[in-house]
Amino acid sequence: MARRRSCSKSSSPASVNGSKTPKRRSSPRKELFEQLTNTRRSTRSGFIPASALLLEAAVEATPFSPSASSASSEFSFYGLPDCVKSLFERHRKISRLYAWQESCLNHKILKNGGNLILSLPTGGGKTLIAEILMLKQALLNCKDSLLILPFVAIVQEKIRSLAVFGEELDICVEEYAATKGRLPPIGRRKQRSIFVATIEKAHSIVNSLIEKGRLDRLGLVVVDELHMLGDGPRGAVMEQCLAMVLHAAPSCQIVGMSATLSNTSELCRFLRADSFYSDFRPVRLIERIKLGDWIYRLEPNAQPVVEYQMEPSKNKKEDGDNVVELVNEVIPFHSCLVFCSTKKNCENLCGAIARLLPRERKELKQHKMAERRALLETMRQELDNRMCPTLERTIPWGIAYHHSGLTTEERRLIQDAYLDGVLCVICCTSTLAAGVNLPAKRVIIRSPMIGNGPLGLAQYKQMVGRAGRAGLDSTGESITIVQLGAQKQQFSQMLSSPLASCKSQLNVDDSAGLQTLLLSLISLKIINSRVAAVSFLRGTLFGIQTNVDLERLTDEAISSLLSNNLIAEINDEISPTALGRGSHAGPVNAQRAPALFDDLKLALNNGLVLSSYLHLLFCVVPMEYLSTMRINWDLFYREYCKLNAQERQVFTMLKVSEGYLVQRISHHGGSIEKEQLMKLTRLYLALMLNRLWKQQPVWDVATRFDTTRGWLQSFLQSTSSNASSIARFCEHVPELWPFKLLLPDFVRQLAHCVQMELIPLMELQGVKTGRARQLYHAGFKTVSAVAEADASQLTNLVAHLSRRQAQEMIASAKNLLRDEIAGRMEEMNELCGDKLMQSMMANAFA
Repeated sequence: MARRRSCSKSSSPASVNGSKTPKRRSSPRKELFEQLTNTRRSTRSGFIPASALLLEAAVEATPFSPSASSASSEFSFYGLPDCVKSLFERHRKISRLYAWQESCLNHKILKNGGNLILSLPTGGGKTLIAEILMLKQALLNCKDSLLILPFVAIVQEKIRSLAVFGEELDICVEEYAATKGRLPPIGRRKQRSIFVATIEKAHSIVNSLIEKGRLDRLGLVVVDELHMLGDGPRGAVMEQCLAMVLHAAPSCQIVGMSATLSNTSELCRFLRADSFYSDFRPVRLIERIKLGDWIYRLEPNAQPVVEYQMEPSKNKKEDGDNVVELVNEVIPFHSCLVFCSTKKNCENLCGAIARLLPRERKELKQHKMAERRALLETMRQELDNRMCPTLERTIPWGIAYHHSGLTTEERRLIQDAYLDGVLCVICCTSTLAAGVNLPAKRVIIRSPMIGNGPLGLAQYKQMVGRAGRAGLDSTGESITIVQLGAQKQQFSQMLSSPLASCKSQLNVDDSAGLQTLLLSLISLKIINSRVAAVSFLRGTLFGIQTNVDLERLTDEAISSLLSNNLIAEINDEISPTALGRGSHAGPVNAQRAPALFDDLKLALNNGLVLSSYLHLLFCVVPMEYLSTMRINWDLFYREYCKLNAQERQVFTMLKVSEGYLVQRISHHGGSIEKEQLMKLTRLYLALMLNRLWKQQPVWDVATRFDTTRGWLQSFLQSTSSNASSIARFCEHVPELWPFKLLLPDFVRQLAHCVQMELIPLMELQGVKTGRARQLYHAGFKTVSAVAEADASQLTNLVAHLSRRQAQEMIASAKNLLRDEIAGRMEEMNELCGDKLMQSMMANAFA
């Protein structure tokens, strides 16, 4: 797949026949949508006029035409119209595909709609295959697609990447990550969607579509990082999701992709798929290791061959392994990623590199100096004029660190600056290798360790796979720094070891995944008996891999569900109880559901304190954080003393007195029982949330509680997701009706912890608290106002806003308005029926 550098504005991409692409005219659908947007301008409130709803109906009823020029062109770009090829040329600089990509797209199984597992090294171009397949589903088959990605950051990156295709081709590209995404998805009449989702959100999408009887609209499911099927509880959720699709929509195509698969045959049996393998890399990878002062090249058989000896480090005390020299060899005109074993090591090494780089190389600091200053200013703006001292020192040298301790905004700004060449070095943890796509000329692995454990082969391959930038470099190189002795032996064994097998996670943690899957199957009326349950499980990855008695395991799981009052069995027919339906709707883990019900019921019985929000915050703290949080008793007591009388009522209700906290400080309270410690830890975490709820900056709260701002932001995001899950759980459990009324608005505000008037703006792509305030004060107080603006207007009125960011916001605002109207249309259609809607449209447009 050859890539071209950016063309000048005067040049235009050629179509397949070599002529210039004609200027694109607005389609009838697009003209109607513009009318719809103009209609919305008459109001600044959340009310949608009936004329807008009728216009939306007209838009939905108008067939899609990609462009006037493509109407007469042949469908020659792998079955897609030529305008799609033009989009790839203009926005991705892709003029042709690699040979393996052509072979894959012409694969008989894939062309006939069969399932496929695609195994290829990192950076080989798997993603392009997925994009072409999803566009084919939308434009040719009139079907929706679901793209499953492992992390929120990757979902957000892919949303930005696909946005131009969605806008130009009239396809809805919908984000399902964290608190984003409507369930069930909007049932659009003519327009097709690409759902880009995390693993958990993808599972919820599939369940909701089955419930609505709309899973047949889904034509393709693409799973990136398929090896995550073996990754703990998340792997169990992924397996449940895929098993549901295989059973409920056998005609839906499934494409799994991974760079690190070993037991492909078992996965092919599970997915009823063929496999496609290639060892192709667009850029040749040279793997090296550093032992002492010697550099060795790794041969394909993992045997090291000596290449050269480095000069000893001039700063042995601070840089004994000569990392600074290895970095200095490639920057500032090439990029470098340095992987470190811990977050602290990232920050320390980042500062050391900036401090020890040779000052005689003036180009190191002068390279893109203005852009680096602008980056610092933008980061300050995003963080309410706060700035990490380390980054403040290192960014002028083109160096930054990247790990989970940074906020989402900081990480995104660093990633974008690196991709634009403003930053040339990032010191990062291993999570970056499996995260967003940040290639480098040189990858340095500071130590073959992750935390206190050794680096695994799959992780190593992901890291070195970042080396080499297609279209810019002919080669990429990795250098792993290995210490002599035991570490050298351990690293050698890792290189020669096979990739770990991908094992089902349904039966781990006391069969939690198995019970949750069975409860979902029963709630969705896919099964209603033990025999049907066993039959379904035989087709899962767990059923294929297990050597134990499947009937016995199924009976045990069903017995557990019965004993927890999640299902009922009458005359051998199984059905869900109200508690079971709530667990499925949440979704709440089947083993967690009874405890959640008891906890919420206890809060109601003892008297839910509603004079402040602290008690609700206590109720929605995610349980998985309790085992890792250590309480600072001095701080706990100081926080208690700052509470008002209404907030202290929560402590009184929970039977935690001021005297008890004083005892804990003086260590006179003795050991704490597990249940009591969990309650106190929840209260401690709720106090953090309470400060965020009161709109105190993340930076201030993180500093006060001695945690990283990235962790705190992630904790808030998890709490918001958990609160949303509890809200759906309570909708189906009659005894919890007060929470059903209280939680929806609470959840909406908790997601952002800002003033109510800023919440709509926070839904826009790339808009966080600081940016929302800027927009509001600049006069853009509603989503409609942003949708009506142009990019120049936004950049002129909002400080430190780039044109690209402005365009993203405007596109996001238009999408939100369209989705809001489409949702109202769906509600009207359900209430009125198709015939009445058609009659209303006929009268409106007669």
